[in-house]
Amino acid sequence: MWSANLTDADLSGAFFEGGSLSTKNGVGDVLPANFSGANLDGATLNFAGVNARKVNFAGVNLEGADFSEANLGGANFSGANLSRAVFKGAQLWSANLTDADLSGAFFEGGSLSTKNGVGDVLPANFSGANLDGATLNFAGVNARKVNFAGVNLEGADFSEANLGGANFSGASLRGVNLKGANIKDANTAGVRWV
Repeated sequence: MWSANLTDADLSGAFFEGGSLSTKNGVGDVLPANFSGANLDGATLNFAGVNARKVNFAGVNLEGADFSEANLGGANFSGANLSRAVFKGAQLWSANLTDADLSGAFFEGGSLSTKNGVGDVLPANFSGANLDGATLNFAGVNARKVNFAGVNLEGADFSEANLGGANFSGASLRGVNLKGANIKDANTAGVRWV
């Protein structure tokens, strides 16, 4: 399905195994489509450059999907498998990442922002994600028990965030703003502060 306009489409429970779902260089919109429960296993997933604001990807396997330069503001990725997904230059303002697996995902140059605490990231797994050069604004967010093990979070804003029980082991927290943040029971073993 190349360059299809999926505006308001309800694809919940659809079966795309082994197919191709591509925006072909960003042409086509998928907002606010509903992919919740869709089977995309083995499908080629190219959402590069697409406008996918408020799209529902809840519980979907999006492993290795390409979201480069995509607008994903307000998208619902709760419970989604986003391991090894590419978000280079993507905008994820207020995206719901509750229970999402972002292990090994690539965010270089993108924006991962909760816009004043709107949007959840608990208990997402960012372990091994590449966030180098990404704008990281988690101010006021509930990020309890989120796994940031080994992640470069340099310059991130966690002010007023709830980080209780979060795992920062081996992460780089250089220049991170933790003003007013709750870090009770957070794992900071091996954290690089400077």
